[in-house]
Amino acid sequence: MPFSLNQSYLPFFLSLLLSWATLKVKFYPLYFMVDCNMSPAEVQGIYLCVPIAMLVCGSLATRIASGAQGKGGIGRVQTIVLFKALGVASLFIFIFLQRFRDLGRYALPFLLVPPFLLSTSFTDAT
Repeated sequence: MPFSLNQSYLPFFLSLLLSWATLKVKFYPLYFMVDCNMSPAEVQGIYLCVPIAMLVCGSLATRIASGAQGKGGIGRVQTIVLFKALGVASLFIFIFLQRFRDLGRYALPFLLVPPFLLSTSFTDAT
């Protein structure tokens, strides 16, 4: 029997493949405090925004998957793939923007926090 990648295997393999992006979640507070010189209150402010961003992305994913007002959406698996890809793209943007850390302490939250929030909320919303 040939191997076929149907809809039940796709979310599993996608989550397995992209799990490296979520392995380092516990180290982001240390990164923001040590490398970006943010205070603990600023880091907690970031982590206060994460569930709100996940709520927005989760409701957006539901709307995209099922369609607006009962009209056909793109489907659950396709939405998962889309949101995981957007999360990985946001992670690459976060990595790219790290080279601009020398701009100063007050520019860093505006530079690095939005890609971090997008990456976390897109990958964890589905």
